[in-house]
Amino acid sequence: MPLVIRKATSSDTELVISSRLDFLRDVRGTGFEASSDLTARTRSFVIAESDGGRLHTWVAEEAERFAGIVSLLLWPRPPRPEDSRVFDGYIINMFVPPDRQRQGIGKQLLERCLASAPELGIGRFVLHTTDEGRQLYESTGFRHTQKWMHLAVADFDDQPNEDRA
Repeated sequence: MPLVIRKATSSDTELVISSRLDFLRDVRGTGFEASSDLTARTRSFVIAESDGGRLHTWVAEEAERFAGIVSLLLWPRPPRPEDSRVFDGYIINMFVPPDRQRQGIGKQLLERCLASAPELGIGRFVLHTTDEGRQLYESTGFRHTQKWMHLAVADFDDQPNEDRA
């Protein structure tokens, strides 16, 4: 049977949620357990972002059997004179079950996701990768950058007020 990649619908919500949790389990290792609270927060996020048109997901199936998933979160950005596209596409939840890896499924999912750029108004894609996924993204043209600085809110909250100028 050929691999079919289709856009997820609202009837796939539980699949998107369980795939996200499987992805976290895969990345974080055998000690990771999804609490009922994390599952509920993930469900709320998936529903709200999908309903709001900000989360787009593609599902890979073969003979109607799950073979992989990728989700894309739209991040708005202000228009620029040289670029009318107003979203960055944050690729999340690229997950192919271990028994289906190294068969080109991830590459096909990624290509379908990237092909959505004109339709969704995406000017740039961003992602975080695992060591295992790095080669796929690099082969598609993704590059590492050092442009971002990060501050966790908890880190900021721990600073004395006089250091917050």
